[in-house]
Amino acid sequence: MLNDATQGNKSILKSPDGDLTLWASHAEVHGKRIRYEPEPNKNVVGYWTEVDDWMHWDFELPRPGLYEVEVQYGCGKNAGGSQVRLRIKDSELEWTVRDTGHFQQMIYQTLGQMDLGAGPHRMELRAKSKANVAVMDVRKIVFRRIEVSD
Repeated sequence: MLNDATQGNKSILKSPDGDLTLWASHAEVHGKRIRYEPEPNKNVVGYWTEVDDWMHWDFELPRPGLYEVEVQYGCGKNAGGSQVRLRIKDSELEWTVRDTGHFQQMIYQTLGQMDLGAGPHRMELRAKSKANVAVMDVRKIVFRRIEVSD
């Protein structure tokens, strides 16, 4: 019965290499108000109240491949709706920030997949629009190398 349900599907496997996590504490911030908030209950890039403020991370991937990208963020009550873009070179993922009930109430959101080469990269996180008082608070971005089995 299970074989009938999965026939023709290709399974996605996590790489044994593990995940690459880009923490808020390692981000470089650019702009008027945006900053790293080191308090233990926060540990986020916050005060993202200006649409032109942005952040970036420089990192290195040990192996090329298809990576699933996930973000952990929080967004205040009635403050959702901002449009955000994550970019590495010519690859982009865009999404709409959801209201999580509070800026320190974090959720994980899978953004999509990016095909990336091995070596150094710069990832930029920018707002395309700001819907309310602030874009969001970002705690981390995770890259998971995935493989499609034959």
